[in-house]
Amino acid sequence: MDDFRTLKLLDKGKWVFEKLGADYPVLRKILAMKLTMDQRRVPTILGGARRKQEDPSKEENRFMKSLWVYSIFGLLLLPLILLGEHYLVQMTIFFAILMFIIMTSLVSDFSAVLLDLRDRHILLAKPVGRKTLSLAKAVHVAIYLFFLTGSLAAIPLIAGLIRHGPVFFLVFLVALFFADLLILAATAMVYYFILRFFDGEKLRDVINYVQILLSVSLALGYQLVGRSFELIQGEKAVSPQWWQALLPPAWFGSLFEAGLNGFWAPELALFALLAIAFPIAAFALYIKLMPSFEGKMQKLSSGSGPSRVKVPELDTTLSRIICPNREERAFYRFAAAMMKTERDFRLKVYPSIGLSVVLPVILILNRLQWDSFESLAASKHYLSIYMAAIVIPTSIIMLKYSGRYKASWLFQTAPLRSNSFLYSGTLKAFLVRLFLPVFALTGIIFCGIFGLKILPDIVGVFLASIFYCVICTFLLKGSLPFSESFEASQESEGWKTIIYLIPIFVLMGIHYLFTLFQYGNYLFVLLMLLAASVSWRIAGRKIWT
Repeated sequence: MDDFRTLKLLDKGKWVFEKLGADYPVLRKILAMKLTMDQRRVPTILGGARRKQEDPSKEENRFMKSLWVYSIFGLLLLPLILLGEHYLVQMTIFFAILMFIIMTSLVSDFSAVLLDLRDRHILLAKPVGRKTLSLAKAVHVAIYLFFLTGSLAAIPLIAGLIRHGPVFFLVFLVALFFADLLILAATAMVYYFILRFFDGEKLRDVINYVQILLSVSLALGYQLVGRSFELIQGEKAVSPQWWQALLPPAWFGSLFEAGLNGFWAPELALFALLAIAFPIAAFALYIKLMPSFEGKMQKLSSGSGPSRVKVPELDTTLSRIICPNREERAFYRFAAAMMKTERDFRLKVYPSIGLSVVLPVILILNRLQWDSFESLAASKHYLSIYMAAIVIPTSIIMLKYSGRYKASWLFQTAPLRSNSFLYSGTLKAFLVRLFLPVFALTGIIFCGIFGLKILPDIVGVFLASIFYCVICTFLLKGSLPFSESFEASQESEGWKTIIYLIPIFVLMGIHYLFTLFQYGNYLFVLLMLLAASVSWRIAGRKIWT
């Protein structure tokens, strides 16, 4: 194991740990092991990408390599530090974004540390004291938070020192410390209450959905930052309200307003008190509940959770309608269950699904910046709903991977005349269970903006998406659904998804041409209905066999 520079720096304060009753040499070895394992964990912010190393003896630190992404977000937040001196507004927005990124990153990438049971099962059986083990875990989390917070706040800290002076710098450091304390306590308490009322399976699902939320929010974060700059430019006066006491970022923003502008309203005094006292109280409560928390974590080692995936009756009825063949219906239900239970699949596909909902709406909102709503509603910008189909190539590529890929030999032993029903059932499950709800939601939003007159166009876009789905099945050629390991996924497949985005723009252009003459949208619906049905039949005979 490497002798980390972090541990060398920690050695200078080993007397502190010895005073606290820890066996420092043992604590140091535990930390060295944990930091080595951190190098092998692929952070969610990197998209879970796995690269094959040319030299297996060289271990690349993926966590440290991911910090540059956080540094970019810190760079994007610079205008919040440099523009004006409305500290309550600017720093509230800054800490809202910073705390969100840190907390979601802590949940998505470091839950394995906060919820690690191997320490208890392995190390406590050896001559290792509980106090040493608890301190090792606390220091490990502190190291992680230090690097994560430092990468986000280093550039704003330096910029704040130059722009606003040393007082701003010191207040910033204090606010970051108490913000991290609050984040750590809040994350642990959320885990505690989930484990108290639910089983370990529910907690794993929560962590998975937070990973998805992190991926989507980071992809769309630039929109929020841009809107926040507009808010700052329009802010002229500071008027704190009592209800802002419910917003922790406002607590830390009040420290800057009071400390640098000298504005001491009663509300600001309350916010400043909460910024210091509440994190300390929350962390003290976390320490007090630590023994009970560790006891509740035993639920994670149990095999709790449903042994079977329940298929709703409505879905069973729907599967009979869209899958008249019994074999196809069986694979439809199988694929629906796999997409529901595969956490890695959800982590890799759901961010794209979230983007497919938000991206068309963002394109419309950006248009409103230089156009009136009436002019927008009369335009053909509703065709941007085609952007909802960007989820299709990414999802189809991921349909061939599974965490249970070793069981794919069952496909070969099943008495199937061809694999066409396996592919068609899987694709129909994707279209009905994942794509249709997302597209329907986007369609409702667009109908609210452009009116019900675009309803035939929405139907035409959905039929075009089915046709596009058949085109994208060439990405699956040579692989059966759910038959390969996620470890085998290569970054080189990214260029395939880019190439397969071209047909969706071609279909959008054809749709636009049909809207130029009367009843053209209805003709486009008929054309796409014919194209989808014919292509589905041809694929069943030529591509999926």
